[in-house]
Amino acid sequence: MKLSGSDYIHTVVSRKNGRLYIQLINTAGAHFNRKVYEYDQVPGTAPITLDIKTERPVKSILLQPGKIALPFTRKNGKASVTVPSVAIH
Repeated sequence: MKLSGSDYIHTVVSRKNGRLYIQLINTAGAHFNRKVYEYDQVPGTAPITLDIKTERPVKSILLQPGKIALPFTRKNGKASVTVPSVAIH
């Protein structure tokens, strides 16, 4: 998988019941600053593009929460999708 659009997104990839799940974790903030003990504000993400190599054809890509269907393209065994900007919820 290739992610582009932000250096502050970590990913966790897992499978359950034959489905692929990708969790995007917004890590924006001064995590290296020992004087910062909490974050009152975490900025939303910019749009993020994911290129996902798949073994089987992709039927749908859903953004959670809300089961929002995202448009995607398929080419050469990869699905490409752009995840819109997401605010912290």
